[in-house]
Amino acid sequence: MDYLQAIRNNYYAIHDHFLPQMLSTEEYQLRQRVIAEINPIIWICWHILRTEDMYLNTVMFGDRQVFDEDIWMEKLNITTPITGTGMSREEADYLSQRVNKAALLDYNQVVKRRSLEQVSRSVELGDDVFDSEENIDKRLKAANVFPEGVRQERAKAYAQYPLSGGITGITMHGFMHIGQYLAITKPL
Repeated sequence: MDYLQAIRNNYYAIHDHFLPQMLSTEEYQLRQRVIAEINPIIWICWHILRTEDMYLNTVMFGDRQVFDEDIWMEKLNITTPITGTGMSREEADYLSQRVNKAALLDYNQVVKRRSLEQVSRSVELGDDVFDSEENIDKRLKAANVFPEGVRQERAKAYAQYPLSGGITGITMHGFMHIGQYLAITKPL
């Protein structure tokens, strides 16, 4: 199996298995903060998708996000385009009560399709292709995906890694948050 197929398989696992499974959790666990240090499951799902959409499109390729190509803010019943990074506990809990689960499942499928396209495009990026912190910060500012301060911190972090590594990194980000879901739902 080649590298790109392995990465595609990870995206299929996240989008076709884990996220639908996570969103099928009982409502009382889905939207409530079950463990004080972990955001609600529906927030975790929303965050995985928003971060993937933002990173692959805005950071890696300078493209429009799926989120901006339709009325996703309205469909999802949310009031912010940010990804959730830097969000307060109160903001996360508020979003968790509002977000439309059916629309989130639809967004999942559209993000998956675009992500798989971007994975295929990633062969254009050599292992040593970096982007400057300044360029990334400009794209993140235009996309309005992070609060001030957090945006600059993320731009600095993203600029330190080759763009081709972002495909793997954003997949691992999703799996890390799936670990939080497992912590919330494990039998006591």
